[in-house]
Amino acid sequence: LGSTGIIETANSVNFTLNSFNNKLWRIYYSNVYNSTDGQNWTLVGTLPEALVMHESVVFNNKLWVFSGTSTDAVYSSTNGTTWSLASRFPSENGVTTKLYDGSATVYDGKIWIIGGNLNSGEAFYSTNGITWSTQVNALPCRQGPTLGGNSAEAFNGKIWSIGGYYHESTPDEKGQIFAYPPLIDAPCYCQSSGGGTSGTSGGSSSGGTSGGTSG
Repeated sequence: LGSTGIIETANSVNFTLNSFNNKLWRIYYSNVYNSTDGQNWTLVGTLPEALVMHESVVFNNKLWVFSGTSTDAVYSSTNGTTWSLASRFPSENGVTTKLYDGSATVYDGKIWIIGGNLNSGEAFYSTNGITWSTQVNALPCRQGPTLGGNSAEAFNGKIWSIGGYYHESTPDEKGQIFAYPPLIDAPCYCQSSGGGTSGTSGGSSSGGTSGGTSG
C-alpha cells in the first residue's frame, strides 16, 4: 500500500481496520491510512512507534490502538492524524504488560481486550482508556494455555469471542464460541471445527473489580 492506492496483498497482514468519521481507517505498523471508498487509500499519519499484533477500536469519539508485542502503550487520536500516549497497561509483579494477539471491542460503555497473551480466561477493560482493570473468568470454558487470534464483538448484551487457537489445543478446542457474561443455561457454547457442539457448565463469572460487567 503506497500513499494512495489499492491495498497490496503483500501488505495485508498485521493491521487493524475501523470505521471512524465516515472513513475506513487502517493501522499498519506505525502507518495510519484512511479511505472514503475502501479502494483508494491515503497515508494520513504515523504512530509514535511501530506496533505488531496490536488491536484498535473506536470509543468516545476517538480512535484507540493498543500495545502489541513490543510495547505496553495505549495511543488515542481525535482525528486519526495526530496521536498521543493515553496510558500504559499496568505492570504485574514489576513486569511490563504487553497485550497482543487478542481482540478488542466496546461493550457496556467500556473498552475490552479479550484473549491473546492474557492469563487464561482474563480480560482487560477500561471506562476511559486510561485506567485499566482485570476481569477474571471472562472466558470460563478453558483453563490453561491462552486463547490467541480470536475475534470479539458486542452483540445482544454480551461479548462474543469466536475462533482463535490454544498453543496446546486439541481438535475439539478449535473454532470455539464464547459469550460473556455467560449464557444462563450454557455458560460456554463451544462449536468445534468439525461442526459438533457442546455445552460446558461453569457457572457465571463474577465481576472481579468494580465496574466490570468489551464490540
